[in-house]
Amino acid sequence: MINLDYFDSNLVKKLDNEKVFISEDQRRNQKFIMNLDIMFEDYQSVYQLVENGDEKTKIKFLSLKQFPDGVFIKEVNENEYEIVVIELKKTATSHLRKIPKQLHSGILNAVSLLNLSVIGFPNNSPQIQQKEINIRYKLYVGAVEHGETKSVGKGLTAPKFIPGRILESSNEKQLYDNNKVSYKDKGKTIEFCIEKLRFIENSLNYTDYENYICEAII
Repeated sequence: MINLDYFDSNLVKKLDNEKVFISEDQRRNQKFIMNLDIMFEDYQSVYQLVENGDEKTKIKFLSLKQFPDGVFIKEVNENEYEIVVIELKKTATSHLRKIPKQLHSGILNAVSLLNLSVIGFPNNSPQIQQKEINIRYKLYVGAVEHGETKSVGKGLTAPKFIPGRILESSNEKQLYDNNKVSYKDKGKTIEFCIEKLRFIENSLNYTDYENYICEAII
């Protein structure tokens, strides 16, 4: 169990139930919102690293300053935890250089918090005890348009990109089509496997902005 006494309440909180939702709210600038309803399974407790809307890392000593839309820690049992990191983009293929950094930052924030939470301070002893735990992670990218090329008649349609965005390289796009993302850091290529969440337009939307929804069991 994560000892919340060690941490500011603005950093992490324990969820009260198995359901939670996160959103990518761009109603002011780009006239759309993406709402993801999440149901967790196979856990004892779930903790959420709080996202304050600034998309910046919560642990200041980390070099990766970006932060994803959702970071959760599932306590599977006393010695086993699963980190869940989620990033939402309307058009994912327009952000293939940013997404892996956000996902990596989410992992590092959660791992740092987990390792700090299992430290024990025995009474009247100068030693620090740290319990061994097993940590695994799952990474999700939610998008309205994932940009996979689809066949139309005898031809092919190119992926749709947002005007003004930098066109990502064909290698980055090919990786993404194969459910992977990567970036280079100090000459090293860091690559992650991802799962994709596909958003659809809310048919009951009566607002002046685009409203996209998705449900996921994680």
